[in-house]
Amino acid sequence: MADVVSAWIDEIAREPVVLVGHSTGAQAALRVAAARPDLVGALALLGPTFPPEQRRMPALLRAYVRNSRHEPLGLQPAIVPYYLRGGPGELLRFIRSAQRDQPEKLITEIACPVLLARGEHDAFAPQWWVDRLTDAAPKGRSTTAPGAHTFPYQHGGVTASIIAEAAARTGSSGEHRGGRPE
Repeated sequence: MADVVSAWIDEIAREPVVLVGHSTGAQAALRVAAARPDLVGALALLGPTFPPEQRRMPALLRAYVRNSRHEPLGLQPAIVPYYLRGGPGELLRFIRSAQRDQPEKLITEIACPVLLARGEHDAFAPQWWVDRLTDAAPKGRSTTAPGAHTFPYQHGGVTASIIAEAAARTGSSGEHRGGRPE
């Protein structure tokens, strides 16, 4: 996925972009920023997955149950068709692939400012995990949004503010940490 995104940005961008990734998409965005720092001016990682303990299926299932309590039922019609279309085998292969990733190692190589965000009830991106990634990023900062893991779909205005803040940090020193975007 990172190769596809890199090729697409290389084709369309005239200057470094603000790259945004949510959940496992944050892993792909992180890989693009590490491999092609010339293409990425700032990075926004929303609900970055998976902390080390969730790289085993029992812990991931427990996080799913905790997180699901805070997700609206109305979201199910939007996501279930994708799960069904992929099928259980492909979904499991995708999850296992994401569980093998180690973003805590890769983030130390990122040259651009990184803004990490999580939903306040996000069990897939717990606060300690986002703090760890923020501290590991040379130009890291974090924020918390309302909601759970799918906050970007539930709180569009907040998500847009997070992305705008990441864009404003392009080329900044990244010294300011913590708090909510304005």
